Amino acid sequence: MLGSLDISQLLGDGDDASGLPSTGYSEEEGFTWVDTLRSVDCDSSDRKALCVEDRTATMVTAQVLTSQDTCVLKLRLSGNGHQLAFGIVDENPSGFSRLAIGDERLQSSIGAMCSPISGTIVYEGRTAGEAPAVKNGDIVEIRTSEGGRVEFLKGSSKFHSIKVGGKCKFRLAVTLFKQGQQVEILRGSGGGGSLPAGAAGALQVVGAGLPAVNGSYTATGTYNGKPMYKKEDGAILYWKNMWKLNDSDNTGGWWYERDDTSATGAWETAAGLGWVDPAPVVKAASGSPAEEDASIISPKSAAAVSTSVPVTAAAAPALPVEARRTNRWGDGLDAAASGHRDFFPKGWTPAKTVREAVEARTKATSL
Repeated sequence: MLGSLDISQLLGDGDDASGLPSTGYSEEEGFTWVDTLRSVDCDSSDRKALCVEDRTATMVTAQVLTSQDTCVLKLRLSGNGHQLAFGIVDENPSGFSRLAIGDERLQSSIGAMCSPISGTIVYEGRTAGEAPAVKNGDIVEIRTSEGGRVEFLKGSSKFHSIKVGGKCKFRLAVTLFKQGQQVEILRGSGGGGSLPAGAAGALQVVGAGLPAVNGSYTATGTYNGKPMYKKEDGAILYWKNMWKLNDSDNTGGWWYERDDTSATGAWETAAGLGWVDPAPVVKAASGSPAEEDASIISPKSAAAVSTSVPVTAAAAPALPVEARRTNRWGDGLDAAASGHRDFFPKGWTPAKTVREAVEARTKATSL
């Protein structure tokens, strides 16, 4: 319990974020709530919170996140028949004791506002997408990944993601409205490490135009907080801003990619690598649990919301190029690595010299 905090600072209508603790995140400690709201009671661990009166107020984590942290916040929510919200807020969220996530007055806050019937993404007083309904006992997650991506999930299904930028620090948060509503930080919220027992098994890659990547992959540990899968001959399937597939044990390049929280499903060929089409389909091997059970992602500092995706330059020709889908480097080239394209039919020779062609063009345009 944070008994040393001056609660009187947090109950007024002024800058009620000035007295918030600023605890650095650690994997050992995990997440806890700041127990300062008069409308919410926390247990002795500051992980379970119960709303004790009808009042809009936002619970925030004592932990302030930066781009150096690797974590996921997993919550069990009970709305008691009413809406509640979960998302992210600024490090110093002025007005959090009386405002909801997504309110335009609650600085840099965005999240999912959910009822037992429906839900919506809220940001700066407006809606920004759809969210699922949340009923008593449902489990949700807030994940943030390297590069500023923030994802919202219900169970293991992602329903919304955003791009955040800037260097500000931020907190994770939940807004409660009605007496009887509860939120609990579940065990398993936290940081990276070794692959949890029974979390991720084998994957099967099929249908790739590059035969070397097809075959069975086994989870061998974690990389960037997600399972790392390897094939006996050295090919790897790994997470680095998105799922990537390489034919050698090298996380510096890739041939195929999948921009989703789950590795299973249809993939795409990396930009500029059309000669290795078609892209594969990745399936969970028979009897293997889904890899999402082991998903732990790292957060990036947030100041503003954006939908932009950074573009990464091409890697050496000997390896698949390091490029995002939005970087169309090499599109249409016959040999993208060397920048070569044949514009004339094979065997064709010009009828004029360069000088003759220029003089003819000049004469034609002057008529």
